[in-house]
Amino acid sequence: GNRWESTIAHELFHHWFGDYVTAESWSNITVNESFADYSEFLWAEHAHGADEAAFHQYQAAQGYLSNPTESAKDLVRFHYEDKEEVFDLVSYQKGGRILHMLRQYLGDPAFFAGLNRYLTENRLGTGSAHKLRMAFEAVSGKDLNWFFNQWYFGNGHPKLNISYGYDADKKMATVFVKQNQGDKIFTLPAEIDVYTGNAKKRYTVWLRNKADSFYFPAATAPDLVNFDPERTLLAEKSSNKTKEQYFFQFNQAKHYLDRREAIDYAGKSLGEPASLALVMKALEDPFFRIRLRALITLQNAKLDPSQLAKIKAMAQQDPAALVRGQAVTLLGKTKDASLAPVFVAATKDSSYSVAGAGLEAWLAIDPKGAFARYQAIKDQPAKGPLSLAITKVLIAEGNENDFEAVLKNFADMPLSLDKINAMENLGKFLAKVKDETKFKKGVDQMVATLEEIPAGFRGQFSGPFNNNVLKPLAAAKEAQGQQNLADYAKSKMMK
Repeated sequence: GNRWESTIAHELFHHWFGDYVTAESWSNITVNESFADYSEFLWAEHAHGADEAAFHQYQAAQGYLSNPTESAKDLVRFHYEDKEEVFDLVSYQKGGRILHMLRQYLGDPAFFAGLNRYLTENRLGTGSAHKLRMAFEAVSGKDLNWFFNQWYFGNGHPKLNISYGYDADKKMATVFVKQNQGDKIFTLPAEIDVYTGNAKKRYTVWLRNKADSFYFPAATAPDLVNFDPERTLLAEKSSNKTKEQYFFQFNQAKHYLDRREAIDYAGKSLGEPASLALVMKALEDPFFRIRLRALITLQNAKLDPSQLAKIKAMAQQDPAALVRGQAVTLLGKTKDASLAPVFVAATKDSSYSVAGAGLEAWLAIDPKGAFARYQAIKDQPAKGPLSLAITKVLIAEGNENDFEAVLKNFADMPLSLDKINAMENLGKFLAKVKDETKFKKGVDQMVATLEEIPAGFRGQFSGPFNNNVLKPLAAAKEAQGQQNLADYAKSKMMK
């Protein structure tokens, strides 16, 4: 699909949550932004199915969970120094996940009826978290103060340790859940699936204590007990699932994260035939992101000819460009010259991801052939992975005469993590450049790129830029006897 789909959905949703009903204060900005964020999930679910929606949900949750400083912030904040502070991972991503939990708790009929009531009652006026709560309470008949006090006017999130067991004497499956986030205890409605063979039974439970125990009848030890099977809860979770349980989960539980978690678990022991077989089976998954995850997991695995043949077929035939590109990258690690036709064909793919992977793989076995391919396509548009691959080819085989082409490739890249990572390659190329004007132009272009990053985030990139780009570049110029250029590189160290 169009990579801007989620952005379009987000901004369109603001016609209702933002324009039709506007947050009454910056403190309540989440009633605009969390809904716009959640619309991205709703669109993915509608247009691309449950797996893509689950992937989007996972990415958004990880964006919040992987930034510990965000945990201290309330969703609705009445104290801030600047209004820009409230436009963050809490108002957007965390808020969207909280809406998803509320949707699952209320059910779709009440959730969407509540949205309609909120918009209707506050049309062409202002909204707030309190007004949102009252709209949901009116249509559902439920008191939601506990939910809003916990999630909207409180901070943090649960950190859950889940232990599974079986009492053979009592014929009961057991689930023990401990909350490890500190003194604050969350009240959480949760679901638990109990699998025995192909039969599954779902139970609804409530977590209300520091530690909760749950018991379910089971004539024999279940093949799998799966806490929060729809991955609804915004929480950090750890468990004592066994290898056999993860393998069963991959084959029987259907959520995107059920399969992803099993792949990640198997990926820790690819030397074991069963683990490798599971990841190889994942290459056949109907969802392209699972196939992609499996290929990434196999990057350092020892594969036999039949397994490599399967990946070769994916490189040539998989309908998803990202999967084809990753398959080419994996094959490229073998440096097998007999695969040159696969790599050459990949460089002609319409996808920059595939073409870039093909050019880089070709470079590893035939640098001059890869350089000739670059010369054949140098006047054509090149973005993302293809642009990075071209830079690597020019570092290996190009010279100072290719400076303008290299710098143009870099300058044309939009500000992104790919562009920031490309600076290390650009720095290696500049080590070949002896002309002072060109050298300074290249260094200045990299510095200007970093200065485009908002000040609050720039610091996390300054250290790697100094250590991995400028310091090696300065050392190379000192070794070449160009002290003036070495000094210039040092003078551009980021603070």
